[in-house]
Amino acid sequence: MSDTVLKIDGLCKHFPIRKGFLGRQTGAVKAVDGVDFHVGRGEIFGLVGESGCGKSTIGRAILRAFDITSGRIVYSPQPHVEIELGTMNEAELRPLRRELQMIFQDPYSSLNPRMTVSEIIGEPLRLNRLMDSAQIPEEVRRLLRDVGLNPSHMNRYPHAFSGGQRQRIGIARALVMKPRFVVADEAVSALDVSVQAQILELLLELKAQYSLSYLFISHDLSVIKYLCTRVGVMYVGKLVEVASRDDLFSRPLHPYTQALISVVPIPNPRMRTRFRLLEGEVANPAAPPSGCYFHPRCPFAKEICRDTEPALRNVVAQGDDEHMVACHFAGEVGV
Repeated sequence: MSDTVLKIDGLCKHFPIRKGFLGRQTGAVKAVDGVDFHVGRGEIFGLVGESGCGKSTIGRAILRAFDITSGRIVYSPQPHVEIELGTMNEAELRPLRRELQMIFQDPYSSLNPRMTVSEIIGEPLRLNRLMDSAQIPEEVRRLLRDVGLNPSHMNRYPHAFSGGQRQRIGIARALVMKPRFVVADEAVSALDVSVQAQILELLLELKAQYSLSYLFISHDLSVIKYLCTRVGVMYVGKLVEVASRDDLFSRPLHPYTQALISVVPIPNPRMRTRFRLLEGEVANPAAPPSGCYFHPRCPFAKEICRDTEPALRNVVAQGDDEHMVACHFAGEVGV
């Protein structure tokens, strides 16, 4: 793990379904069901998929916003140092929370409307006693400059800012603890397209300036293609494909990935897009189908797909690059 900052191994998060007066568990929603991937040091790893596929649940599980059902979350702050986050209690996690931060999706609900920008950004420093009270305002000013905001506005409240400015405040709040790893959960999906581009450029600049690694969660493949170095595609709580950005978009091997990429608009009016529309509905994570979860919607499904769950396997025969696909017929089906 010398070049890996985070490794996820067999991660599962099942939310119990309880019914009756006694609240007995009658089932479980398998929001995340056996996910494996790693994030390299200094890398931007993208997670993409439809709403409800478990992307945000993975982000919150990494930060231990809730207890995981099973699996391992191994954090490596330095080469050859491994810390198992999944088994830690709150007291053990507290010092590590400085190094693992999150940028939330909604810039309107993620900021306390009763606190000024100075209080919002400076609160982590005050609560963790990392800086004298007299030094905090200057640190807030520095962070505001880094994210492209006017430091003279630090005593204003969130309602005085636009959506893009609020997201910059949220980014500054995430960076105030000088983290090594940042989870960006749909960080630009609530913004206008022009503002999205500005925030994406800002994230790239801050990555170099602060030596950050990102887990970037999004449903927008265009954003993923622009920002990320490697991409994982999720479907109903499972990873179905993991590859480098260029390899994934030029040679998608899973039928679900092929369908997603086929509907991405091409900025060329002379090129005709070949849409692949999927039939049926997304599988219910509380009662997923047998075998491959995607087989009820897959145009290439065969008997083995209905009976046997495909393992996530590397289909690259040689070289250092990995192209992991969970499909019995990976490479045999095309767009």
